[in-house]
Parts: sequence; structure tokens; C-alpha cells
Amino acid sequence: MKQLRTLVIAGLALMLSVTLSWGGPPNPTDSDANGNTAGGSGALLNVTTGTVNTGFGSSALFFNTTGNNNSACGANALEQNITGSRNTASGSGALASNTTANNNTASGTVALANNTTGGSNTASGTFALAQNTTGSFNTANGASALVDNTTGSKNTALGFNALGLSTGNQNIAVGHAAGLALTSGKKNIYLGHPGVETESKTMRLGSLQTRTFIAGVAATWPDAGFHRRLVELTMDQWWKHPLNPLPMIKW
Repeated sequence: MKQLRTLVIAGLALMLSVTLSWGGPPNPTDSDANGNTAGGSGALLNVTTGTVNTGFGSSALFFNTTGNNNSACGANALEQNITGSRNTASGSGALASNTTANNNTASGTVALANNTTGGSNTASGTFALAQNTTGSFNTANGASALVDNTTGSKNTALGFNALGLSTGNQNIAVGHAAGLALTSGKKNIYLGHPGVETESKTMRLGSLQTRTFIAGVAATWPDAGFHRRLVELTMDQWWKHPLNPLPMIKW
């Protein structure tokens, strides 16, 4: 019995001397006192008073000094950022040239790569908004969407290469290569249409369709076709025989 007691006590002592593990590996990356976390050569190397930044990848957030709440994942992501805050870059070279701009989100290789001071842009896809420098409030979803835009603002492009050549403002394009022909126009809306090189305030829907059905139109104007034709016949009769109009307009 005495020997059993000794074994139990020895076992308890051994258990107390072992550090408990919760099933996860030890964390290899500690955050600094300001909540900054870095992983990779040169990541967040120059941070001074910036807080709550995360940089993973070679030279990610390399020049950041006072910018806050930035997240960079990928080689050279947000590399040139100095004071910009609340930016998120995911992908090699994403937002690489950003310096002071805020509230940008780039996901994809070199997405928003040349952006410097443009703010509140969202780019998702390889080369999306890649040439943008100072344009703001743009949304590009799709590879090469709005790729050539530099200073244009408030554009929305959804689809591969949508508005790919456009440098204008307030254009909307939805669909594969939608609005691709447009270069400098503004306030256009293209749904599945390539657009025209230079035009403004124009809406184009579809390109090869032969029929259109819009819910609610028939209910609102059930006899629109009949009335339009009636007006055409009336005007034609009046033009040819001004003294003998159709019965419905005689008085």
C-alpha cells in the first residue's frame, strides 16, 4: 500500500510539472505593444506609431510608419504605404504603391497596384483597377475590370475586363467585357453590351438579343402598341389629307 501511495504522489507531481497544451502549435509570431503583427522579410519593418497593422509576406507594409488598421497578405502588398489607414490588400503586389489613401480593399495579384492617393476603392480579381492612381469610390469585380482607369471615380464594373479601357467617371458595366469599347465617356450604363468608344449618359442593354420582356410594362400600358399605331395612322392621314382627318379627331 505504501508503494502504491508513492506511485500516485509521483504521478501527480509529474502531471503538475507539465505545461498544459490545448491542441494548437505554439504561436511563432508575437504582436508588438501597438498590436502590429508581421511575418516575412521586411514586413512592417519601419512601423513607428502605427497600430493594429498586419503584414505577412516579403516587404508587406514595408514603409508603413503611422498608418493604422491595415492588413497586407502577399509579397509587396501595401509596400509603399506610409500613413494610409484601414486598407486591406490580399495578393502579390496588391495596393503596392498606396501611400496615404484610406479605406481601399484589393484582392488579387496587382489589384489596385498603382493606387497612390485614391480612396474607398474595391478591387477583386487579378489586375482589377491595376492602373488606378487617384480615382476614388470605384468598384471592380473581375479580372482586369477597370484595369486602365487612372483618375476616374465612382465607376462600377462587374465582369471580366468590364470597363477595361475606360478612364471616365460614374460608369456602370455588368457582364463579360461589358463597356469594354468605352474610353472616356461618363454616366453610361451597359448591361451585357460593349458600349461605344466615346459617349455619355447612354444606356445600352444586351447586344445579340431579339426580344425583350420587362415585367410590369404590359400591365401598366396594355395597349401601348395599339395607341402608338393609332397615332402614326392619324398623323399620316392628316399629312396626306389635312382636310379629311380620321373620324376620331373630327370636330
